[in-house]
Amino acid sequence: METTAYDATSSVAASLANAGGCQAGAAQLAPLEAEVQASPARVALSRSLLPPPPHVQQDFNWDCGLACVLMVLRGLGAPERCNMDTMRHLCPEQSVWTVDLAHLLHRCGLAVTFCTLTLGANPDYAEEAFYRGCLAADVERVNSLFAQAAELGISVQRRSVSLGELRALVSTGQHVAILLVDKHKVPDCTG
Repeated sequence: METTAYDATSSVAASLANAGGCQAGAAQLAPLEAEVQASPARVALSRSLLPPPPHVQQDFNWDCGLACVLMVLRGLGAPERCNMDTMRHLCPEQSVWTVDLAHLLHRCGLAVTFCTLTLGANPDYAEEAFYRGCLAADVERVNSLFAQAAELGISVQRRSVSLGELRALVSTGQHVAILLVDKHKVPDCTG
């Protein structure tokens, strides 16, 4: 089972390793791990096509990636107790980068391959409204996450992932795609 997250400059692909879920190391989250490991997610993995994951509404303008991770986890059988508060506890940043999602998926028991065009914090984001106020503070943290990735078993690859490749992966029924899209950059996007 692979999970793929994709944004305009990077993507995350995660293979289900030890179907964990919502691990944080915190005592109150430990029962969640056992519950998810015993969930029907393991049975669902053998299906050729997975049902769409349940929708999770983001709460803020910065937690769409966390909502996407939670949708994947719920689709794999994570209990309802694993919620947006859990995700924010596991990833307490308000400027969530795709590398944060790679680490979060890894912490939740998934083996992760992270594909990106920029290794480290992208200085071009200084012009993006979302990152403008926090980029300077994020650079060290984000670069540290990239540096830690290999020793944690997160594969980081400097490359893009084409729409065709995403389609091919998803069509096998062994992959789930997460697409992070800035609606302001999509032509003809209304709403």
